[in-house]
Amino acid sequence: QRKTVSIAIGPHHESTFSLLSGSTPPVSRGVHPSLMRTMGKIKNSAFSRRTSSAKAQRRGSTMSLLSNLMQDPDESDDRLLIKIFKRIGFNTDGPLLKFYFIFLVIPVVISIVYSVAILFPPGWRNRVPFILWTDGALAPNDEGVLTLCPRSSICSEGAFQIVLISISRLTAFGTYTIMALTFLTKMHCTIHALSVSFVGTMVPFSQLHHVHPLTGRWYAILAVVHTITHLIRWIVRS
Repeated sequence: QRKTVSIAIGPHHESTFSLLSGSTPPVSRGVHPSLMRTMGKIKNSAFSRRTSSAKAQRRGSTMSLLSNLMQDPDESDDRLLIKIFKRIGFNTDGPLLKFYFIFLVIPVVISIVYSVAILFPPGWRNRVPFILWTDGALAPNDEGVLTLCPRSSICSEGAFQIVLISISRLTAFGTYTIMALTFLTKMHCTIHALSVSFVGTMVPFSQLHHVHPLTGRWYAILAVVHTITHLIRWIVRS
């Protein structure tokens, strides 16, 4: 392509026409020089357009590759979080994604981790003291049956009862943050006071009306599951 361009802009229009067209012009020496120059300009213009189009395509693909290579790795994590939140019904428009992650996901995870301590055997606290904040209550009784009896009201015997009490406990601790957000998102006086303060630059107070119905819905679901597992366990224990 470079050789063709260098010849095309040279003074030998007859040779230029021959190279670009792929065949020798039939009456090259009888054609007026001005007509030859015009034909050469047309050929050069067409070739220039094709070359510019190819360069633009290559430039576009190169920029696309660079943008992918320079993409912030957090953006892929954000897309994953968006998919997860959309799957469970949460609105992810604008800054709500970070709000859910900071004020919902992290507190719920901390609450659940806090609640699992009694679901382990007593000796496990020494293994992972950072997570298991208290001694576990999972141990076999005198008959060799696995029991979980931190107190009489939630005493459970056997694998089925232990699974039920575990679900009840996890759903209970999981609802604390959701219940708090359900109420806080409708405290209009507090929201207005905070929205005109520095906190308003970090929390999307104007969009909290989207949060309230969703947290209320999930609070109701978790509360129903919590209640049903307790009722089943009480029926099993007579």
